[in-house]
Parts: sequence; structure tokens; C-alpha cells
Amino acid sequence: MGSCPAVHRLLFIAALLVAAAGAASCGGDDDNAGKGDPKCFAKDAEDNTCTSSEGVIYRVVDRDSTGSLPGALSVRFADGPRPVTPTSVAATVVLTPRGPYTGDVALQQADGKLFLPRTRTRKGDRLSLTFVMPAKAIKKLYEYPSYMTFLQTPDKCPGAEAQCFVYIRLFK
Repeated sequence: MGSCPAVHRLLFIAALLVAAAGAASCGGDDDNAGKGDPKCFAKDAEDNTCTSSEGVIYRVVDRDSTGSLPGALSVRFADGPRPVTPTSVAATVVLTPRGPYTGDVALQQADGKLFLPRTRTRKGDRLSLTFVMPAKAIKKLYEYPSYMTFLQTPDKCPGAEAQCFVYIRLFK
């Protein structure tokens, strides 16, 4: 993308909030109400692809699965995310196909709070991410709801009309 990083980051956060609001509108009257479509976001949900009320396509997969959408980048954990200090978390992901990742990444934890990577290091097909979080958030890293989210630009998404997301569950 040709936009500056600060504008890109603000657009990413706005898109995440729109997607989360749309997904939350699908919640039922159970313990997962307000957490998104239970088909994708319930604690015991299978790996699924869902669409928000705004038409945003997203896929939610377990941490030991590969997260991908048709025609889009695939993401899987090689390591982490895991606490490395009392205030930081590190993760290494493998991207397929190899090449630059032009989307954004966020660690979502504690009812939608976003923690964006402080550093990104690209080496071959491995993208290393380091997040800095408050200690209380690190303690909740593997509790429900906690996800790592990969935003994909419209040209990488099914239909090429709207952004799409891959959520990887951290709590399973």
C-alpha cells in the first residue's frame, strides 16, 4: 500500500472495530453473546469461515491450524505467542505463499483490546512479531477471548471487494 504507516494503522484499527461490531451483532443469548458469531467465536467452535453483517469475511482457526481464506495468504504459528518478559510477548509465524505481508497484525485480548506489534522482523518465509503488553494482559494470553488477527487487504480477499481477517485462537 502506498499510504503512510500511521494512516494505515488507523485504518486497520477502524476496520477491526467495524468487523468486531459486525461479528458481535451475531451473538445469541448464551455465555458468548457479544463475542461474535458463535459458529466462529464460541469457546468450543470448530475452525470456520464467517461473514459479518457488514460483509467482512473472516476465518477463525485453532492455534495449531493454518489460518487462510481462499486466494489469500496463509498463516501458521512456528512459535508462540509466548511471554518472554513480564511485559512482552513474542510470536513467529510462517506465511504462505512466501513474500511480503502487506496487511496488519494485532493481538486481541480481553474483549477486543488490541496490542499491535512493536517490531516485525522478516527472514525468508518467517515473520517474527514482538508485542509489548501490560502484565495483566500477558496473564490472560491463553484465556478466552484471546486471538491473533491478520488483516488482509481487499485485493488478497475473496471477491476482492472488502478487507478480510484471519483470527487464530490462542486459548485452545
